[in-house]
Amino acid sequence: MIPYKKTLLALSALVLFIISSNNAFSQEIKRATREAQVRQEINMTKEQAREKAKELAMIKAIENEFGTYVGQETDMRLSDGKISFNTIGATKVKGEWVETTDISFEEKKREIKGKYGKELEIWITCYIKGKVKKATPKADIFFQTLNCHKVECRTVEFISGEQLYLNFKTPVSGYLSIWLCDGNKAYRLFPYENMKDDEYNVCKVEADKDYIFFDKENNYFNDAAVDEQELFTNSSIEYNTVYLIFSEQHYVKPILDNSKELEEYKEGYKTPKSVDINSFKKWLSQNRATSDSFLDRKIKISIEK
Repeated sequence: MIPYKKTLLALSALVLFIISSNNAFSQEIKRATREAQVRQEINMTKEQAREKAKELAMIKAIENEFGTYVGQETDMRLSDGKISFNTIGATKVKGEWVETTDISFEEKKREIKGKYGKELEIWITCYIKGKVKKATPKADIFFQTLNCHKVECRTVEFISGEQLYLNFKTPVSGYLSIWLCDGNKAYRLFPYENMKDDEYNVCKVEADKDYIFFDKENNYFNDAAVDEQELFTNSSIEYNTVYLIFSEQHYVKPILDNSKELEEYKEGYKTPKSVDINSFKKWLSQNRATSDSFLDRKIKISIEK
């Protein structure tokens, strides 16, 4: 979980909003099915192994429909700061994953001959079905998580009680929102809670401007105070995902639960507005399907007690 000063971060429920789009379904949506298997390494948790198998299965499904990305292909990177491929994990593919319609995992143990005798390996297979579409040119945004308000503080590993900052830059102007997911809920971290609402409740960011969010010394928006973010966990270690949602066109936010005071944790802390994780994923899927400039990028972070 992650609270923020003057606002504690935990996560809650969403009713799906139907999104408007001027270029709805401009790309053909295809159905894809694939499977992938990975070995759980000593330094991996079971959840990390499952995520790796899932990403690999998604990559195989997209490659099967649209082919693979070759670094020498000059048509894959366009002008004006846009790229025409998608990245899953560290792999570039010529399509993008729109929605997961079915997913399951299978775990098998194998006995092998090791250096000191018999050893046990764990292999995890992911079976996935979903919807994919061909990649379209999108902004090549830059982002990184920090544990101080300087760009030199880049990290994805946090200690409970540390503050979260986010460095962001885009080659084109557009609309940004930032979320944190813990597997159950999605918390909206940006726009800040007291920012003046517009029709869509998303925030315009400028091209080529270097932003550091959640830093009270860097308030780029004069209509509201900065929400400072403080990460915490009650577990020995916890894994969360930070999502950056960006589009050159307006997009409509989902319906959010209101923030709540959490005085039992610390006075002055409260939960941010939030939505359940399944509704959040459906909202992402509908936006991916209906908008060619909509993109969601994520950073996996850990919080250690």
